[in-house]
Amino acid sequence: MNEARGTSNRGTEDRGTSRRGHGLLYEMWTEQRNRANVAPEQPRPALPGLAPEQPRLALPGLTPEQLRQAIPGLTAERAQLIAPILHRAMDEFHINTPARRNMFLAQVGHESNSFRSFRELGNDAYFQRYEGRLDLGNTQRGDGARFRGRGAIQITGRANYAAAGRGLGLDLVNVPDLLEQPENAIRASAWWWEQHGLNGHVDTSPDDVRGVTRVINGGFNGLLDRQNRFARITRTLGR
Repeated sequence: MNEARGTSNRGTEDRGTSRRGHGLLYEMWTEQRNRANVAPEQPRPALPGLAPEQPRLALPGLTPEQLRQAIPGLTAERAQLIAPILHRAMDEFHINTPARRNMFLAQVGHESNSFRSFRELGNDAYFQRYEGRLDLGNTQRGDGARFRGRGAIQITGRANYAAAGRGLGLDLVNVPDLLEQPENAIRASAWWWEQHGLNGHVDTSPDDVRGVTRVINGGFNGLLDRQNRFARITRTLGR
């Protein structure tokens, strides 16, 4: 198309300045017309090896009152603190459908005792169960207690702290207590949730509390409480 137009213009060049002026005006008009007809840019496909971009949050933020109704034992003051943090974390890590939200809240609600505790409790003897656990990356003496369960989903072990730190931009290996701060505790849990494929799991099986529990817990500890929480949250917030 441009070549044909160029040939036409070249054919007028020996016909004087007036014709060249008309040719310039024609080029300017054609360029403006072409710009108006350009199709909008289409989304670029994901690069090989990278997951396609996830949709942004499609849910309104939870109000503190809604959160109190959905989560048993949550005080008004605690709900005021936790609700906006949850909104930001779920937005960041694509927990952005009612099914994803309901299952996430049920699981982290159980793990954190209704967002009241982000630190696993126990004495030195209790934390011996984690000592020397190579599957958790606990290779140094004292790692069992140092890298106890923390966060709203109880991230445990040196290797998991290191991975979460890289994902969140936090030095969790040298400062593991950072996971006890509400913002970090909930954000790390949403990161872990997405990293372990639980958004996709829930998309396929939205009521599979048992299956999600096994991914998080490695077994079925607290399954009844998790199921009860899920039922309450679903009734309160809807599907």
